[in-house]
Amino acid sequence: MKLRQAYNDERAFIRVVELGSIRAAAKERSVEPSSISRRINALENRLGVKLLDRTGASSKITETGIYYYKAMAGLLAEIDALEAEIAGEADEPKGLLKVTASIDFGQTLVMPWIIEFQKQYQKVQVELNLSSEFEDLSMDKIDVGLRIGALKNSALIARQTRVCPKDTCRVERLSESTCSAQYTPRA
Repeated sequence: MKLRQAYNDERAFIRVVELGSIRAAAKERSVEPSSISRRINALENRLGVKLLDRTGASSKITETGIYYYKAMAGLLAEIDALEAEIAGEADEPKGLLKVTASIDFGQTLVMPWIIEFQKQYQKVQVELNLSSEFEDLSMDKIDVGLRIGALKNSALIARQTRVCPKDTCRVERLSESTCSAQYTPRA
């Protein structure tokens, strides 16, 4: 069940209070007034209190109804805001991304990639560790390790991103313009 569909009885009650009548709330939702009335009855029965005094076409909110309205309207607004925030997480990456690379490779190739990546994904904070040592990715909680050469630890999962001819592969010899032209980050 989607969250916006939850609390339908409470949402119906809130709209009745805000619009002033069951008929107006029903019209807004394109349903029969009896549908809204059933929701209010179900809510009152569940709570064991009278929220609205209904006489004919008019409805008057009770003291308990006023208290419940104020509290529930605030709660539902918070629930809706939380839902929007959580749903937004799926749309846009955010958080900390820990990356490690060798010093030369990182300065020459990885840094420009990270700059471009952060322009595109502004809510992602990238922590880059440049080191000649091979860190323990798991122990150091590193998300991505970029290295040149063969994988030494078979427990790790590697993906070859580029093949470079041996005579041009030495990072020290590649200029920044050559690197950015030859090597582009994958999204």
